[in-house]
Amino acid sequence: MAEWQAKSDLCLAVGTSLSGFNVDSVAEAAIHKRAAGCGLGLVVINLQQTPYDDGCSLRIFARADDVLRMLAAELRLEPLPAESEFRPTLAPGSLVAEDVVRVPFDSLGAPCSNPERMEIWDLRLGQRLRLTGGPYEGDVGTVMEKSVDGHYRIRLADSMNTTFNVKRRPFSLWIGSWWLQQATHGFGLTPAGRIPFVNERVGST
Repeated sequence: MAEWQAKSDLCLAVGTSLSGFNVDSVAEAAIHKRAAGCGLGLVVINLQQTPYDDGCSLRIFARADDVLRMLAAELRLEPLPAESEFRPTLAPGSLVAEDVVRVPFDSLGAPCSNPERMEIWDLRLGQRLRLTGGPYEGDVGTVMEKSVDGHYRIRLADSMNTTFNVKRRPFSLWIGSWWLQQATHGFGLTPAGRIPFVNERVGST
């Protein structure tokens, strides 16, 4: 992700609220590049506001399906059948077991070069994960499902809204299988940044 963030001169964000998690740094970098005169900037297509609306090169408030349908018709594009399946390419020696990998990050999710302090990502069903950043930082969820495409669904049932000190409704987040590739190769949420989660250990806070 960091490599493509550095290469890209235009970012198209479709159907996302850009609410401070995962790949938001790509959108932010696109805005900065345009301001510096070396990129085309950020285009956002969705129905809700985002923190980056004022810095967009183009902002479209509409359903993504409607906009992309119009764009496909304008460009005379025909849908192609999906014939490929993404399989993450793990760093050599990082695979511990199925759904379990070693990542060069410490127990707080920060980059780490000491092999003795490197974390194990255990994404098997029932494992507990703690988010390391974004609006839900510190919240703990449980791995509930692995999709046929290799993505993991995390259920957060005890999330707290720290602003109002009230419990949020339970919700789910998905961890894309591409994170296994990114994290084992040392890429976090941002260049030299943390990974999005670590396993919750007994007795940790």
